[in-house]
Amino acid sequence: MQKLKNGAAVLILAALAFLNSIALAAEQEEIAQLEQARVKAILSGDVDTLEKLYGNNWFYNTAAGKSLTKAEYLGDLRSGKLKVHESSVEDVRIQTYGESATVTGIQHVKATVNGKDIQVDLRFLHVYAKPEGRWVVVARQATYLTPPK
Repeated sequence: MQKLKNGAAVLILAALAFLNSIALAAEQEEIAQLEQARVKAILSGDVDTLEKLYGNNWFYNTAAGKSLTKAEYLGDLRSGKLKVHESSVEDVRIQTYGESATVTGIQHVKATVNGKDIQVDLRFLHVYAKPEGRWVVVARQATYLTPPK
């Protein structure tokens, strides 16, 4: 009888672990889709979509060492001070931790900043959270892999 109880407990634990892995995969896929929507919005200058994707206290520590608030960054996009023409990513990794997640990877960007065309290769970190039950980006950090061209 004890073996039967132990076997049932093992099966229950295995089923719970399996269900947990499915839930984690679903959250990672959701974040991957949000990342795609974010890049699409940046490329098209869709500031309204970015307003929804970025949390209220979102900030960006740029590769140049400047820290931008959500209002400053979106203002730069709105005004045309910043225009991203191309963006591609590689080596993207998404990790979830309950109500928070990180996205890391390498990003290749062609943009115009203050009227000057640049091309940069960056390592990035995005931090996601669920402050109101839905995923939003709360922070971005970028580091140059090579000097901007």
